[in-house]
Amino acid sequence: MGSPVHDATALTEIADCLHGQADKACLATITDCLVRALGVPSAFVAETLDAGQARVLACSGPEGHPMASTFALSGTACAQVLEQGAAVHGDGARRRFPADASLARLGIESFSGRALRDAADGPIGLLAIMGTSPLEWTAESDALLSILALLAELELRRVRSERKISRVARQWTATLDTMPDFVAVIAPDHRILRANLALARFASCSPKELVGRKCHEVLHHLGRPWPHCPHEQAMRTGRSVALEVYDPQIGVPLCVTCTPFYDDEGKLIGTVHVARDISEQNQAVQVREKLIGELEESLASVKALSGVLPICAGCKKIRNDEGDWEQVEVYIRDRTGASFSHGFCPECARELYPDHFR
Repeated sequence: MGSPVHDATALTEIADCLHGQADKACLATITDCLVRALGVPSAFVAETLDAGQARVLACSGPEGHPMASTFALSGTACAQVLEQGAAVHGDGARRRFPADASLARLGIESFSGRALRDAADGPIGLLAIMGTSPLEWTAESDALLSILALLAELELRRVRSERKISRVARQWTATLDTMPDFVAVIAPDHRILRANLALARFASCSPKELVGRKCHEVLHHLGRPWPHCPHEQAMRTGRSVALEVYDPQIGVPLCVTCTPFYDDEGKLIGTVHVARDISEQNQAVQVREKLIGELEESLASVKALSGVLPICAGCKKIRNDEGDWEQVEVYIRDRTGASFSHGFCPECARELYPDHFR
């Protein structure tokens, strides 16, 4: 194993350089720097997985990638690092961890590592160095490993956050792309941040191509916000806004809902825009209103008969308001619009035509 760096100034310069670019430093860069600075054969970053497993994310050194991509933590030097936060074994690492298959397979004698933690101080991985010969461990070596572990921790947190965002984005896409409604996340300046497949199809492009475009350009083909824009109302009031929109450029009536959403600090950062085609609902309303109108007209044309009607006990004629006697059929027809057909009931048929009805 090469000699470790003892020049505190050189270590400080390396640390300052990496710290100034912490947001850009990848895990491979960190392990490469550790190998060069300490003169060790190998350095690696691993993250914890479920079921007591760990996965190597980056490994540097002239020996390439000596660690298995995924390995069990039980009884290993890595497990001690995760449990205690740090471990330094300048010599005899294989002897101390007889159950560690990686140390035995690679002939490792020296092993040092630092745990990487999340915001809740839970272990999420480790940064470690390995050597096949004893390692003289100094305060400068310890400081450099600690500093680089901090940078690796920040990078691993970022990687995990990106994975989570990507997973949520996939779930968002899988869910909202099945909806026929136009769904979009819109920034305060009307830029589309995300859009579902239905909106993209309306705009004859892909969802990715909609990102960054203004919503009024996509939906209304306007260079300025649409009059009475629900997004602007929601941003101004901080409350959900729902209204019916009909624009010939869209071609169908839409029920648009804009719901504001906030960041972790409670700052209003945009709205979720949902637009639903309500053509069928409008047609159903029109049919219903037409039926109601027809029924009202029918009811208005019906004249009701009420009160006491003077009727002859013999011929069954009814006396009208002018004092004239009218046939029952005529009286009812003139006042209700009803008409009559004539026939015989069974009793009358037998009485009038006994030879035919017996």
